[in-house]
Amino acid sequence: MAELSTDLRIFLSSSLVDLKELRDEIARRLRDVFGAHLLIMETFGSDAAPPVISAIRHVKECDLFVGIYARRYGAVDPATGKSITELELDEAERSLSAGTLTDILLYWLDEDTSWPPHLCDPDAVAIARLKALREHSRQHTYAMIQRIG
Repeated sequence: MAELSTDLRIFLSSSLVDLKELRDEIARRLRDVFGAHLLIMETFGSDAAPPVISAIRHVKECDLFVGIYARRYGAVDPATGKSITELELDEAERSLSAGTLTDILLYWLDEDTSWPPHLCDPDAVAIARLKALREHSRQHTYAMIQRIG
C-alpha cells in the first residue's frame, strides 16, 4: 500500500501511564494511513521549559487535536491546578477559536467499560475534575470507546 503524504500536524493528547499502548497504536495508524506529522510527548525531546509549557507550545503548532481519555485525570500543573491534558485541550480550544486549528476530536472510554483499578485515579478530587472535563468536552466532536486493546 502506498503511503499518503501530508503536511497535516496532529497533536495527540492523553495521560501516558494508562493509555500508552493505545497512544502507540493510534500514532502508528496516523503515520501509516495518513503520513501525518505527529506532535506527541514521546517525541518532544529535551526542553528547558516545564512540561506544561512545552505541551502547550506544541498544541499551538498543530492542525488537528486528538484527545483520548479514560479514568485518569493526569499530572497536575501546580500553577493552575489543572492536568496537563486539560490544559492541552484549553489551548486547542483557543487555537480553534483563533482559526489556527482545524478541529478537535475527542475519545472517551465509555463509563460502563471495565478498566483495571490500578489505571484509575483513586483520588476523589482527580475523579471530580475528570468528570468535569468529560462534561466540558461534550461541546466538541467526541466518541465513546467501548474497549481498548
